[in-house]
Amino acid sequence: MAPYSNVTTSTMTINPAAIGMDGYYYRCVVTGTCAPNATSNPARLSVAAASTGGSVTPATSQVCGTTNTGLLTLSGHVGNVIRWESATNIAGPWTAIANTTTTYTFVNITQTTYYRAVVQFGSCAPGNSTIATVTFTASSPIVIVADPGTTICAGDPTLLTVHEGNIAGPLTIPLVAKPALSPEA
Repeated sequence: MAPYSNVTTSTMTINPAAIGMDGYYYRCVVTGTCAPNATSNPARLSVAAASTGGSVTPATSQVCGTTNTGLLTLSGHVGNVIRWESATNIAGPWTAIANTTTTYTFVNITQTTYYRAVVQFGSCAPGNSTIATVTFTASSPIVIVADPGTTICAGDPTLLTVHEGNIAGPLTIPLVAKPALSPEA
């Protein structure tokens, strides 16, 4: 009867061993033509909880520009963090990060990056956490354009137009040219 098999052999199988079976005792009784039956000493079954990766928060975040930082936090895991991993493709390859704490601070990423924690309970197989996605958006360059095709005389007003990649329209800033300014200013 499940989860037991081979109960009349010298090797009994328990499949699957459930966490609720932790602490169960088993013994073998051998019967034969001679009396009394031979009974083994009891053996205690130890079943550890499987490694559970948990969840990384925030699950999604966004950074803009190459100067950025963010904090990721792992919770709901069973076991110890053995490392964090990152990838620039959700399918991998994953690169190990030498961090065994429940938080990870990323700094100055330059492309969309995926993060996860790897957790291991005892000698159980490791488990991966949920994946956190940090979406990278490059900062748009700011371009300043003077009125095209015009010659500016000292003392005349002119307009400089500022364009930035995610602004709906140009910003117009009036500027009065002064003779004391050098061309580099």
